[in-house]
Amino acid sequence: MPNSDVKTELQFVQTIKTITQAYQQISVMRIQRIRNKVIGTRNFIDNIEAIFQDIKKYYRTQLIKKIKGKDKKNIQNKKEKKKEVAVFVSANSRLYGDIVTKVFDTFYEYVKNNTCDIVVVGKLGKELWYQKAHNNSYTYFDIPEKEIGLDDLKKIITDISDYNTINIFHGKYESLVNQQVVISNISGDVVSSIEDQEKIVVFNYLYEPSVNELMDFFENQVFSALFKQSIQESELSKHASRIQAMELAIANIKTKERDLNREELLLRKKLYNKNQLSSLLGISLWKK
Repeated sequence: MPNSDVKTELQFVQTIKTITQAYQQISVMRIQRIRNKVIGTRNFIDNIEAIFQDIKKYYRTQLIKKIKGKDKKNIQNKKEKKKEVAVFVSANSRLYGDIVTKVFDTFYEYVKNNTCDIVVVGKLGKELWYQKAHNNSYTYFDIPEKEIGLDDLKKIITDISDYNTINIFHGKYESLVNQQVVISNISGDVVSSIEDQEKIVVFNYLYEPSVNELMDFFENQVFSALFKQSIQESELSKHASRIQAMELAIANIKTKERDLNREELLLRKKLYNKNQLSSLLGISLWKK
């Protein structure tokens, strides 16, 4: 390779390294900003989910008793909802490592084997879905790549709140080197099979003001908080995955940069030796 080509490629590699380091630093800053908030809220949200599950289980058992005429409690029938929706939370851009594709693989296997409506969040998810199942219908939503608030999620929340069972597929941050694929059920469901339903233990609580009002509160107010937590968990896992991916990319770039520097040095030596040889040949010819 000519020396000019080596220099051009070296400059290109150094530019890519600068861009990669910038992406890494941006993710580091975003993680520092949201990690404590997401992890600090995680335990609270888990407890809220458990309470939601208990309330929904109790509501269902009382509703069944009412239908069978075994209980005269004032349990109101809710309006009929759609059965199930699966929501894939992706990203609007690339360079997030492998966490988005891992979540998609889990999501795709689920929707392939279960009857449910499909919601895709993020441009990259739209692209992945089209590559795998472009003939299947789905609902698409876009969200900004910034700190996300409830106002940014209103359209999605309005759409998916009309379902009885809501499963969110997203990444979950465990550490900078470990992100897990999780399915968060934010509709208060625990299990779905008939066999498992029979094993459910329902605790008899005293509900104040009433189980109907508590169900309304959880399905409208708490539901939004559960969904927002899923989105924030996804954001945290994506940035951690990006840091890991960029670290690997930087290591590969440094190796390439070292090889190009070595090649450039060898070409310089060859050119120097060639010039020296030409000078010696010129001197010997001049002496003759």
